[in-house]
Amino acid sequence: MLAHAASKLRLTSVAALKDELLGPPDSEPREAYEAESALELLSERLKATRQQQQLLPAQLGTHLNLSGAQVEQLEANPSGAPIGDVLTALKGLHATVRLHIEWKAAA
Repeated sequence: MLAHAASKLRLTSVAALKDELLGPPDSEPREAYEAESALELLSERLKATRQQQQLLPAQLGTHLNLSGAQVEQLEANPSGAPIGDVLTALKGLHATVRLHIEWKAAA
């Protein structure tokens, strides 16, 4: 019975699922999802880096040119942090930052 159920399963790539659920890569829902995912990864990377090096938030902040409170905010709620703090943290973690701005024509 399990073999019969497995024969009906189809494999789908993550990219295809994203296209199906969120739309094409240039759609607003997809871009919002990708941006939120990137911020969550920043939060996880900051916390992992800090814990791996056994640093307090203020100590990691010193390396990133941020205060301890800024590091704590980025770890807890990166989407609520000022963009300057996000960019500073990304630079300190040696991440490549690409910014795409597209102006829409006025109706």
